[in-house]
Order: sequence, then structure tokens, then C-alpha cells
Amino acid sequence: MMHLAVPGFLAAALLVNAPSFAQALSFDQLADRLRSAIIADNQRQVLSVIEQIKATGQPAGNEILFFEGQARYRTGDTSNAFPVLVRYVNAVGQNGVNYPAAIQMLDAMEAKNAPYRNQMVQIIEGLIAAENATGARQRLSEAQQRLPGDQTLATFEPRIAKLEADAQRLRPRRERDLAVQQAALETCKADFQRTSSIGTIVDVKPDWAFAVVQFSGAVKPGPMEVVTADGPVITAKPGKVTGPNQLSISVGKEIAQVQVGQTVRRTYVAGETPACADAERMVKQLRQQLGL
Repeated sequence: MMHLAVPGFLAAALLVNAPSFAQALSFDQLADRLRSAIIADNQRQVLSVIEQIKATGQPAGNEILFFEGQARYRTGDTSNAFPVLVRYVNAVGQNGVNYPAAIQMLDAMEAKNAPYRNQMVQIIEGLIAAENATGARQRLSEAQQRLPGDQTLATFEPRIAKLEADAQRLRPRRERDLAVQQAALETCKADFQRTSSIGTIVDVKPDWAFAVVQFSGAVKPGPMEVVTADGPVITAKPGKVTGPNQLSISVGKEIAQVQVGQTVRRTYVAGETPACADAERMVKQLRQQLGL
């Protein structure tokens, strides 16, 4: 069972500060309530009484830090328990009455959060390497709210602050670069659409909402679209092979717009077109750097 040093440290605080009789009575009553809550293992009551003790403005010694940290730990508030217990062990050293118990709780919190901390370190390192200041800041904030005062993550603060300063300074140039790369990507996508014809509609089955495509080469199932006469593009889902270089495609309720002779082309999908890969990569990178 842990030693409860409540009466002693509160009495010492009273003597040092020599408050009025009314203040001493109130403070002494709170000390009794705190002792009772600790003995009863009522951790929420412990926290409530400690907040009242703090409100008196009277120093209550170091052991109260342990009981606050323990109460926060046992009620699941580990992110606030950790720094309080660290303050306690730093203040009392190894000779503190509750030093071993405090170290045990600190070790337990560290072990529990180690996998998440390691994951966040890798993620934040990647975002910093990509010069994504906004993403790095968000991830650091998330981790600091969840982790109990981890010093490893605290070291990211100056690096992210520098990234944010650089991002502000470079923003006008990056905005111009983004406009250029977006235009290049749109041009590349348009070129792809002009040259991506893979077949022609040879049969339409309106009752079943599907059509048959004759491919110019081997059947190429995958994302595709039908180019209608008046301009709209209809997304098509590949179906079954119906003959040599033929494939059925489902177009749903837009089947009425599909006619024999219309062109079928591959749908542009980001990341699948080598010719546009550089522009896509630059657009993504610049948007991240701009926090968009």
C-alpha cells in the first residue's frame, strides 16, 4: 500500500505561509477531504479536492503532485498525468515517498504509447522532408494531444516553425508554379483524351442498359467512357467479353444517349498515365506545400 503523506505536507505549507485562522481551517478541512478521497480510492474526488486546494493559493508541497498525477492516470487522462508526474519525480528525487510508484506509472505510459509515437515520428519526418508544413503541424498537434509529454516529438517544433516561415516567404512563387503545373496537367490530360480511343460502339441494348464495344486491338477491360455526338462523356463499366475483341459495357440510365458508331476511350485516371506523371507529382507537391 502506498504511503499517504497528505497531513504532513499540508501542515508544513500552513506553517510557512502563516495564513489567518479562517484560511487555515479551510485548508485543513481540504487536507482531510483529500486524505479521505485517497484512502477511498475515489480518484475523481481527489482531483476535485486538489483543484480546491490550488484555489486557496497556498503551496501544498510536492506530494500533492503525485496524487494529482496518479488520479489523472487512473481516470485515463494520461496526457496531463505524464507532465504532473514528471514534475513530481524531478522535485523529490529518488528519496520521494511515492517516487517508485510515479516511475512505474511513467514507464507504463511510455510503453503503451511507444508504437503510436514511433509511427507519428515517421509520419512527421516524411511531411517535413516533403516541406509540408501544414501537414506536419497538424500531425504534431494530434500527437501532442494524445501523447503524455513526449520529448521526442517536442524536438520537431523548431523544425516545423522554420518550415512555416519558409512556406510564408515562398508562397507567391509556389502559387505561380502551381498555376503553371496545373495548366501543364490539363494539357496532358486533354492530349490523352484525344489519343486514347480504344474502340467503337457496334451494338446497343437499351432494354438492358448496355452496349457492345469493338476494340481496335486486344480487349482492354478497365475504366472507359463513351463520347457522344453532342459532347457529354458517359462513364462505362466493363462487362463480359462477347466476341473476338468485343466487350459489353454498362452505362445505366444514360443508355438512351449511346448510339452505334460512337467512340469509346480510356478514362483518364490519375497516376496511370506516364506522360502526365511529372505534372501530377508537382501539382500534388505544391498543393501540399501551400496547405491546400
